[in-house]
Order: sequence, then structure tokens, then C-alpha cells
Amino acid sequence: MKISKNYIKRAILLLISIILMLGFYKVFLDLDKKVVSNIFEAGNEERVLSFNNALEQTFKVSNNEIESINLYPAEDQNFDQYSFHYQIFNSNVLLVESDINLQEVSHNAPISIALPTKLSNIKNEELKIILSTNNTENLSLKSDNLNRLSLSVLSNTNIEIIQTFKTLFIFLIGFVCLIFIFLFFSAISYKTIFLVSLIVAGIVMNFLIPVGNVPDEANAHIITVYHYSNQLVGINDDPANVKIRKSDNGLLHYAYINSDKIVTYLNDMKIKDVDSSMIESHQGILITKGYSFTYLLSTLGFTLGRILSFNGVLCVLIGRLFNYMFFVFCSYLALSKIKAGKKLLALFCFLPMTIQQTCSLSYDSNVISLGIIIFALSVNLFYSKLSKKEFLVLIASSILLIPCKSFAYVPLLLIPISYYFKNFSIKRIMKKINSKWIYIIIVLLIILLLLIFILLRKSVPVSSILYPILHPSLFIKVMSQTLYSELNGMLNSFIGNPLGLLDINIYAPLLFAYTSFITVVILSTKINITNRIRYVWIFAFAFSFIGILLAMYSWSYSLGFMDLTTTFVIRGFQGRYMLPLALPLAAALSNCKSDRYVSIQNVIYMNVFLLYFVFASIMIFLV
Repeated sequence: MKISKNYIKRAILLLISIILMLGFYKVFLDLDKKVVSNIFEAGNEERVLSFNNALEQTFKVSNNEIESINLYPAEDQNFDQYSFHYQIFNSNVLLVESDINLQEVSHNAPISIALPTKLSNIKNEELKIILSTNNTENLSLKSDNLNRLSLSVLSNTNIEIIQTFKTLFIFLIGFVCLIFIFLFFSAISYKTIFLVSLIVAGIVMNFLIPVGNVPDEANAHIITVYHYSNQLVGINDDPANVKIRKSDNGLLHYAYINSDKIVTYLNDMKIKDVDSSMIESHQGILITKGYSFTYLLSTLGFTLGRILSFNGVLCVLIGRLFNYMFFVFCSYLALSKIKAGKKLLALFCFLPMTIQQTCSLSYDSNVISLGIIIFALSVNLFYSKLSKKEFLVLIASSILLIPCKSFAYVPLLLIPISYYFKNFSIKRIMKKINSKWIYIIIVLLIILLLLIFILLRKSVPVSSILYPILHPSLFIKVMSQTLYSELNGMLNSFIGNPLGLLDINIYAPLLFAYTSFITVVILSTKINITNRIRYVWIFAFAFSFIGILLAMYSWSYSLGFMDLTTTFVIRGFQGRYMLPLALPLAAALSNCKSDRYVSIQNVIYMNVFLLYFVFASIMIFLV
């Protein structure tokens, strides 16, 4: 039987893909050495060991054996001679005991208890450590917010997280291979493969990005969703001091996750005993000013977790999934309906930053989903008349988008409106009017605008977003220096570099691959719109971009990040802010005469393939 050249090329491509994926897996396996794993993280609370106060703490480890245990001093202390006795039990069986002598301790360095003999076969066993002393001096040790003594252990055996990630690595490699086979060697619709791939990508991202590590999740979105959930279950709640379950008191402390915190996080994910008594969190909600509906789905998911008596971590993960499933629904609907630009849509949906933001409690998830629907239906306007149902969906999506993020995305409405500009001509209108009064009115309006400009220029404070606009030379200087200093970071963070609060930098070759891939897809996409429409779409992006930058100018100046004398760079702008307007911009920049150069199947596979390396990067970082 003769084998076609295309089959041979695809087989070679699959082989290369497998080799590259196994290479990253090998990097991960090389990390499987001695590992310090945190049992209870070092918090801001403390417990005191004294003559009259022995300390006792039960704990479990995911290691099969441990070599030493670390305690964490709460402050710097010097002693003439200090010693304490420790005992470690498994149930009521004493495993090991000894004495530790100290002359000084530092809050920056742990107290290491090197065990005389390794403790073996203790995985998931209920252990207990008891500390006691005969000294008259006290030793202050850190504890977490639940008053658990801060502990970490050193082991040279595989801990649970490594075993979990090994399994996930193998699953992802197999999944990528299956997607390749289904796309290029089966009759399964690319839409079905797109749907399945997007669902799997979101579930993996939801697991790998710990709770509180999507931007603003820990300091805003979790508490906001908790408040709306309280209202849903009938709990009287104060928006300025939201009530939470006592067992969820540590829910906000997983932010800026690291290899120490990850074990605590995974252990807390398994907690079954939930204390539902309500306590004050001393945290207030995010004031959303008219777009609180963007928290509806995440609130429903979070509340479902509470009804099922799940712990706080699982409640947040379910809330995230509710948001993400709406995104998946909108993306699949858009891909099925859109008549041009399918490759751009698929590319955008699989970007690491898109998946991170849509698989979160953030209102960004719903904003991005609405933006996708508006883009798809707007493109269809230029190909055929929308049905009544489609037109109503477009109108409803546009109305819902208007108040979001303090009206920052209102320019996105220019995308559907631009359809009605396709035959717009100022010259034709002027010929029809042909009246000197029109010119007089225009001159009067210009004079009025100049007067308003002069009056505002004298009264607007420096911190106002209007201040740079009213001072054109300053505006040019601020914008030019900001773009020169921050543009590279903006572009990288748009893709997903770094992700969340993890500070995971995508490897340079992978970032180059993403940039090249995005460029190729844009240049190989055909959308039948006129240059006039393209300019309108580019203007919509630029208008929103400058508007958000000016909002960040006000924030930067108010917090002292810029003083307009020595520093003129706006801080805090992130590429993810432009996700809702990225599709129209890419469509405006695409001007290919044919769609044949890159297939939608190729785009879906490359997205899934590149995401493997993003997920691998996260796993390597967490270990």
C-alpha cells in the first residue's frame, strides 16, 4: 500500500513533537532530588515554648520518609544556653526523641531538627510532635493563621506533588498525541476537538494555578464572591467586612505560591472537616459599580461547593470552573457561527493568559466571553444579515459589556457599529447639506471646545486622567517613555509571561514560538472588510488602550510611582487588560487573500502543543 507524502510529513511532525515533550519531562525528572516540603506555612502568628507550656502539633506528610524537621523562629533571640526536647509519635507509638541545643535563633533561618534515624513508611500517617523545655527562657515559634505550628520536612523520596505531576505529564503527552491523531488522521470535526481541548486545558490550568494566584483573586475576587454567596444562602453580611467560614480563614494566604506553600495548599485541598461557623474576615468587597453580574456564575459555583460542605479551596475551584464553562460555551458557539477568522478565534481562545483569566473568579472571564461573542457576530455582519436571535444576542452582549471595568471596553462597541460606516462619506453628507450655517456651527463648536480646554487646563488636578490630555507635550512624553520602557512587558504579559502571581517566565524559545505563531496566523487570515473598517477597529483598540493607560497614570501618580519631574513611566499596566480587544485588532491587521496557507487544524494542534510546555513550566516551577 502506497503511503502519501502528507502522512509521512505528519508522522515526522508527531515524532518531533513527542521528542520535544519528552525532553521537558526529562527536565522535570531531574528535579526529583531532596525536597523541602512545607506542612504548615510560616505565618505571622506565633506560639511560645516555655517551661510551663509544651507545644504539641499533629501533622501528616506526603513523603514516604523524612530526614529532618524544620521549625521557624518568630523573632531573633540570643541565649546563654537553651535546649528543648522533642518527641515524634505515630498514634501512641514513640518513633524518635532527642534534645536540641541552641545559642541563638534568627527569624530568617529555620531551626533544623536532624533526626537520628530516618522515619520511614509514614506517608499519610497521623504524626505528632511534642516540644518541651526545662529552661526559664521562652522560645517564640511561628504558626499559621489557624494556629498550627509552622513545620517543613526534608526528604529524598518522591513527595506526593511530584508523583501527581508525573502522572499529569504523562497524561498531557498522551493527550497532545491523541489530538494530533484525531485532527489529521480521523474524520472527527475540528470543532469537537477544539471543544474537548479547551475543556481539558481549562481543567489543567485550574489545578495548576493555585487559589489566590490569579491577579487580584486573593485581594479582591475571592472575598467579593464570598459576599455574594453569603447573600445567596441568606447570611446577613457587611460588604466592608465580609463573613467567612472559620475553616476558610487561610483561603487568602496562598498568594505568591512557591515550593514551600504548595504542599500546604495540596493538603488543605483534601480537608474534609469544614467548620461552618462564620467569622469576620476584616476584608471588603470590590466595588463593581454596575457590573456585579459578572460575579454571578462564580458565585453560583462557589455556593454549590458550600452547600456540598466542600472546603474553601474546592469551592473556589468550582467557582472558577463555572466561569470557565461559560467561556467554553461562548468560544464554541463563536467558532461554530463565525464565517471568517476562525483561526484567529482559536488562537486567541488557547492563549495561556486567556485561559488563566477565564478560569478564575475574576470578572475578566465574563468580559472576555462577551467580547468573543461580539467579535464573531460583528464579523458575520459583513457577510450576511444576522438572524433576529443573533441580533438580539449581539445587542444584549453589547449592553452587558458597556459598564464593565468602569466603561474601559466601550470602544469595543465600535466593532459592530462599524458595519454601518461602510458606506459613510463625509463629502456626500456635506454636499447634501450644502449650507453655510453648518460651517458656522462647526466653527462655534471648535471655539467652545477651546474655551473648555483652557478652563479645564487651569482647574484639573495633576492626578486626574484628564491632566495629560490637557497638556499635550506631557502626554507625548509620558506615553513615549512608558511605551519605550514597558511595551515589551505588556506584549509578554498579553501572552502569559509571567503567569498569575507565580512569576513564571515562559522560556525564551517558547515565547519566540508563540510570537512567531501569532504573527503567522494573523498574516494567513482572510476577513473581507474594507480598509476603512480596519482603521475603525484599530482606532477602537487604540482608544481603549490609551484610556486604560490614562487610568493607570492616575493610579501611578497617586501612589508615587511617577512624579513628572524625574519619572514619567506609567506603572501597573498589564497585557491582559487588552484581551477583549485583541481579536478585533488582529482581524484589522490581517489582510491575506487566501485562508489556505495555514489550516484551522494546524492552529488547534499548535495551541495544544505549546500549552503543554506552558503547563510543564508551571509544574517545574512548583516543584
